[in-house]
Amino acid sequence: MHAGRLLAKLNYLISYPKSVDMPNLLIVGQSGNGKTSLIHELMRQYPRDDNINGDSATIPIVYCEAPPSPDLGGFYNEILDSIGLPPHRGRVEARRYNVQSVLNLVGVKLLVIDEIQHGLQAGPQSQRIFLSAIKSLGNHLQIPIVALGTREALSLFNKDEQIRRRFALDELPGWKLDNDFRRLLLSFERLLPLRRPSNLASPELARLLHGLSMGTIGRVAKILAAAATAAIESGEEQITAAILNSVDLDILASDKLAK
Repeated sequence: MHAGRLLAKLNYLISYPKSVDMPNLLIVGQSGNGKTSLIHELMRQYPRDDNINGDSATIPIVYCEAPPSPDLGGFYNEILDSIGLPPHRGRVEARRYNVQSVLNLVGVKLLVIDEIQHGLQAGPQSQRIFLSAIKSLGNHLQIPIVALGTREALSLFNKDEQIRRRFALDELPGWKLDNDFRRLLLSFERLLPLRRPSNLASPELARLLHGLSMGTIGRVAKILAAAATAAIESGEEQITAAILNSVDLDILASDKLAK
């Protein structure tokens, strides 16, 4: 599975020794296809420890989102918030120094920036400043940086030749209608609060769910949540093709779940 290969690559990055030329990774894919879930799995493997010697913390992986409007002050405060610290109210340069000091203190080994395509919301000069700030963090901390985003992120990274060279590109494609997808459906089915089996991995339901979800985990989860509710309310206690076809696809307008 492609997700397994990417997870192995992330494990390689987190164990990479410090150097002046650290490897970085840009992972792109459509919303809802499991990019964020992949990072959460990695964070389960490397949990934070908030009680080192009783008065400090060790945080191997720091995960944050790029702010919707990519101003540097907001970016640095997103990092602080992800660690559980209050925002810094000083000038941008003071915020940068504060973030670098904090990340060094907690022993971060990998910085993950999600929704990196948000950088496109700014003008060309602000985009360059935003990308330079990312490069600066990597240089000072000597840790790998992983950026997650939609394919729009490629346009952002192509605006800076240095950052384009520093970040290897990988893509997490949508799920194909194959055995891996059927196993995914079986894992979802085990979580459904229904009294009767739905047999989601059957050829008919798997094909229907793949078409409705466009092969993304987030959409599968939303569709099944709505379908399970309908199955309970109807008294059928199982998901059928008729119930799936009755799901209001407006629930897919937001892809916040399982990005």
